[in-house]
Amino acid sequence: MRTRTSTQWRRRLLGSAVLCTVVGLAACSAAAGGGGSMGPTSGKITLTLWVDGAISGSPEVPAQVKNFEAAHPGVTINTVVEPSGNYFATLQAALIAGHAPDIVSLYAGSYLNTIDPYLQNLDASGQAISSAALAKVPDEAVWTQSGTLSSGTYAVPESEQFYNGYYNKALFKKAGITALPQTWTQLYSACTKLKAAGVTPIVYGNDGNGGEFWPLAEWSYLLAGATSLSSWNGFLDGKQSYDSPAMVAQLTDWAKLYQSGCTNSDALNDSTNQSEFEHGKAAMIIEGSWDTPIFQPYLGSNLGVFLPPYSSSGKQMIVELAGQGFGIPKSSPDKALAEEFLASILTSSGQNALVKTGQIPIYQGYSMPAVSAQLLQAASEKSYQVYPMFDNYMQQSVASVADKELDQAFVGQISPSTALQNIETAVQDLPSAQRSATYPLGSQ
Repeated sequence: MRTRTSTQWRRRLLGSAVLCTVVGLAACSAAAGGGGSMGPTSGKITLTLWVDGAISGSPEVPAQVKNFEAAHPGVTINTVVEPSGNYFATLQAALIAGHAPDIVSLYAGSYLNTIDPYLQNLDASGQAISSAALAKVPDEAVWTQSGTLSSGTYAVPESEQFYNGYYNKALFKKAGITALPQTWTQLYSACTKLKAAGVTPIVYGNDGNGGEFWPLAEWSYLLAGATSLSSWNGFLDGKQSYDSPAMVAQLTDWAKLYQSGCTNSDALNDSTNQSEFEHGKAAMIIEGSWDTPIFQPYLGSNLGVFLPPYSSSGKQMIVELAGQGFGIPKSSPDKALAEEFLASILTSSGQNALVKTGQIPIYQGYSMPAVSAQLLQAASEKSYQVYPMFDNYMQQSVASVADKELDQAFVGQISPSTALQNIETAVQDLPSAQRSATYPLGSQ
């Protein structure tokens, strides 16, 4: 989930006005203290839902709100879009003060573990979602305190997400590429063929959202290509060094994509990179599964997915994690009704509402685009090692440093070793308490 400030990142940001318009909300103010039910007034009840502004332009939230309200006459969900840059700081302050809304959007990992003491334990609530129902939710372990429901379960997921690349099948055919690259060497070779065919191999940029491109989706694949999942908690507690020779080699190979002309020259801040891919000017783009409904209308059957082949050995790896989740603050006066909203997401009507927006549902058995089905199939195959989205688990201050340093290393402004040393320094500079958290990585 990127977030890009966190998971935020994972979407084309269309602005809070979009959500307000689509849902037809009575209020879309980001004022603090907007939480809490208005209580029964002429038979009507209003619940307040906070969402991260980074996903305000996506249709999933209004789809779930509409689905819930249709089944609960007299109940209205007032959706408040909070600015993305300080969403979790604002949320934490509201939780501590006891003025949080009834329902909040959440991300797994370090975003959750700083605020879970203030959230309702769904496994012990005895409300609308039973322990047995939670146990059947795929990836529910990522929303727990230590990998088991009984340790504390604080959210339910809305969708399944992947970090992945997209490619244009027609452009690959034009360049004579008959198989997806599986190693660094094969990726460089594909780039050479595409350039010879007059096509930009891989397009990077900021998706029109300002700033620079977000590198943390690839960061998960760079780590996965050189390390085992069992070592990932070591990066978080400082026992495993980011600046190891294996990781320096990975970043060096990654930066070679830019240095060798496999990418557009303005890779950091090209604001039209998605459009270039959509209109056949570039053969590949690295994003996430949430962008399938963006690219599908342009490329149709020529849209394909690939997994970044960031290893020398052809290691098969895929990065997957439950998408945005929803939790309930302990201070909510309408916890039972709020939990009914969470339960509705997991129903067939809730999952159908999600599928209609082009996203991957939590449960299998729903019709979806071929590229989404291919990602799910790969994740289920024993030949693939499934890794979680590592940026979700990184300490947020360290992820911010990595975001900046990786960009600079990619375009040659600093060396790969310097970038990794600076990330490592950010870890070592953390208070010891922030280097003690461990996660059930590998048990999702």
